[in-house]
Amino acid sequence: MKISLAFFSQNHTRFWQLLLPLLFTVLTLVIAAGFLFRTEDEPPRKIVQSSQPVVVTGMTVTQSAEPPPLRLHGTVTPRYRLQLSTEVSGKVVFLNRKFVVGGYVKAGELLIGLDDSSYRYELTALKAELASADLELQREMERASLAARDWREFGHGIAPPLVLRTPQLAAARATFEKAEADLKRATLEQQKTAIRAPFDALVVGLTVSPGSVVSAGAPVAELFSTSSAEIRLPVSPQQAALIRLPAAGEQEAVTISWKQGTRPMLRQGYLVRSEGFFDPHSRFTHALVEVPDPYALQGAETALAMGRFVEVALPLVSLTGAVQLPETALVDEHHILRVNSYQQLEYVPVTLVHRYGDSIVVTGALKAGDTIVSVPPAYPVAGMKVRVVPAEKDPSHG
Repeated sequence: MKISLAFFSQNHTRFWQLLLPLLFTVLTLVIAAGFLFRTEDEPPRKIVQSSQPVVVTGMTVTQSAEPPPLRLHGTVTPRYRLQLSTEVSGKVVFLNRKFVVGGYVKAGELLIGLDDSSYRYELTALKAELASADLELQREMERASLAARDWREFGHGIAPPLVLRTPQLAAARATFEKAEADLKRATLEQQKTAIRAPFDALVVGLTVSPGSVVSAGAPVAELFSTSSAEIRLPVSPQQAALIRLPAAGEQEAVTISWKQGTRPMLRQGYLVRSEGFFDPHSRFTHALVEVPDPYALQGAETALAMGRFVEVALPLVSLTGAVQLPETALVDEHHILRVNSYQQLEYVPVTLVHRYGDSIVVTGALKAGDTIVSVPPAYPVAGMKVRVVPAEKDPSHG
């Protein structure tokens, strides 16, 4: 019985080894036949090449007498920034009510008063010393005069200096001059207990309060000048050759813009100079723009706070054939697409002068009235037929 079961198991395995390849072959033929029958019912597909022109967004080139400005960015900084320190030590007994962070103070205005009682006591003592030295000097001058008269009446030859009291008179005069200098020094130190604003300023830091004891040289506040501000604009060597710098002693009006929330703000400033050297690390120089009365304390201008990041439009030298275009018009860094009279694309070589935001300024073989493609198609080819659709909004003016 065991032998017959083993024999049946071996025959069963060989049966399936022969049947499975046959079933796979039959199934493959059935699927292929079904596919052929299905495709015979469908008409053959034709690849039709469209003869319609490609729709592109374009714009008309315009040129102005003045080249578009160079737009650079920088931070507004005070012309003068000072860590205010005391020159003498003492206890703070007075603090100006305007002398707070965010407060405005005028040049010469008293900011801090230190206790000057010890300096006044010293002044009193030094005045007494000066009076004593002055009296001694007067006496010595009289003695020297009498000694000279006596020598003329009773002496012979050249009088010795000690006889004429010359050294004694010199010592008395030196003592008087020292007492006088000590009094002036003490008077100056007593005056230094009154700390005044060196210029019109905004208080941006304060480290003292009434009752504080400060030592000589200790910083007590930080001040920003408010008479004028500066904006340092980084300029590359290529851009430096394009900026129209004013002559020495002159200035060029520029427009400063920034956003206050969502509201665009404008302010006028003046390009006054270039720093005149290139940083060896960044290879950039800086143009200096001056902003008079940045906080509008003396006029109706828009206030421009220190530390704000702004955009400045600088005037350029005259550029022949300069054109302002949207940045998307560039096919690469050296070409744009122009539509000729046959409504075909042609590549035009250009030189990229500078770019800012979504706009660029280029020079090249472009003239007013030319139609250029502001948004090139995916695969532009010279000679491609196109149909130009004007842009809804010209990016170069938006």
